[in-house]
Amino acid sequence: MYAYMGKTTQQRNSTSLMEKSNNTIAVPFEAIDRVRKLMALALAITVLLILAIAILPTTAHGATVEKISIGSTVSKVKCQSGSGVQQYHFTLTQSSNLMITIKHPTTKTDENFLSVRLTDGANYLTQIDTKNIKGNGNVNGYLAVPSAFGSSKIMYKDIPAGGPYFIEITTNSRIRTSISDQYFTNIGFKKNSFYTLSTTSKFSVAEATIKVGKAKTYTGKAIKAKPTVTLYDKELVLNKDYKLVNYKNNVKMGKAQVTVKGIGNYSGSKKISFTIAPSKVLISKPVAGDNKINIKWKTKSGISGYEVRYRDGYQTFDFTQFKNVTRWNTWSKSVTVSKTATSKSIVAKDKTKYQVQVRAYKTIDGKRYYGAWSSIKTLTTK
Repeated sequence: MYAYMGKTTQQRNSTSLMEKSNNTIAVPFEAIDRVRKLMALALAITVLLILAIAILPTTAHGATVEKISIGSTVSKVKCQSGSGVQQYHFTLTQSSNLMITIKHPTTKTDENFLSVRLTDGANYLTQIDTKNIKGNGNVNGYLAVPSAFGSSKIMYKDIPAGGPYFIEITTNSRIRTSISDQYFTNIGFKKNSFYTLSTTSKFSVAEATIKVGKAKTYTGKAIKAKPTVTLYDKELVLNKDYKLVNYKNNVKMGKAQVTVKGIGNYSGSKKISFTIAPSKVLISKPVAGDNKINIKWKTKSGISGYEVRYRDGYQTFDFTQFKNVTRWNTWSKSVTVSKTATSKSIVAKDKTKYQVQVRAYKTIDGKRYYGAWSSIKTLTTK
C-alpha cells in the first residue's frame, strides 16, 4: 500500500493526457514510520545529553590521566584552575580494600573543595566510610572534600580483582553530593594550590571500635585484658589482624592501658584503657547485739573505701513445700565506709533474720569502680 503525495483522488482518476504525464510521488508507509522513530530517538538522546550536562561534572578541558599503584603517594599535585578532571587508574590482582587519603590546603571555611569518586569506567563504587567529607556520594558517586579540613579519607571495601579502576578528582565542577543537596559549583582551591593523594589497601585499626568490657579484678599480678576489635562491621582476629602490645599500669588497682597494633591486612595503632577494680572482700560472721548488728571484714590496701548493705527477712508458709520459709526484702541502700575501717554497726530489729554483704571500691577520675560483693552472711538478732 502506498501513500500518494500531491494531487487529489479525483485528479488522479482524470484521463487527461497532461495529468497522466505528471509523475505522482509514492512513499511507503514503512519509510514514514522509520523516519518518525529516528526523530523520536534523536529527541531522546538530546534530552539525555541535557540531563548529563546538568548532573555530571564539566570536563570540557578533558582529564589528565596517571597510572598509580595501591600503596603509593602522589605528592603536590597542582589544582587545575579550569573545570578539568585529574584521573588516576589502577588494577587489582586480587580483591582488596582501599583507603584514599587526600591532604590539601586548609582554610577557615569549607567554601573551597575538591570532588572525588571511584569508578570502574562505567559505574561508580560506593564507599563504606568517610572522614572529613561532605555528602554521601549517592549521586554519581561524588564526595566533596572541604578545605576546612587538612586531610580527608574515603574507604572502600572488597573491591573485586580486575580493573582498571579510576580515582577522579575534580575542581570547579557542578555536582550534587547527595539527593537532598542542591546543585552547587565547586570553586576549587586557590590558584597554584596543591594536594597530595595517598592510597593503601590496609585499613587502620585507629578507626576501629575497641571494647574491653567490665572492669577486671585485681589479683596482684599483671592483668592482660583482651579487647574485641571491630572495624566496618567485621570483628578482627587477634594475632592475625592485630596484636596487643605495651601494657601499662596493669598490676595495681586503677586505670591500665594497652595498645592495639594492626598487622597483616591492617595498619595503624590505637591505645585503649581498662580498669582494674578491687577483689572480693573477706567478711567475718556478723555478731548480733542489742538492736544492732556488728559486721567485720579483712582490710584491703590500695582501695578508696567500702560499701555495706543488708536486708531483713520474714517467715511465711510455702504451700508448695508445705513448710515455713524465709522471704527476703530488698537490699537496703548501701552505706559507705572509709578505707581504713574494719567494721560497721547497723541498727536492727529484735528477733529478726538479716543478711549482710560488703564490697570495696576504687575511685578513678571521679568515678567509683566496685569489686564484687562478698559472700552473704546470715544471722538472727536476739
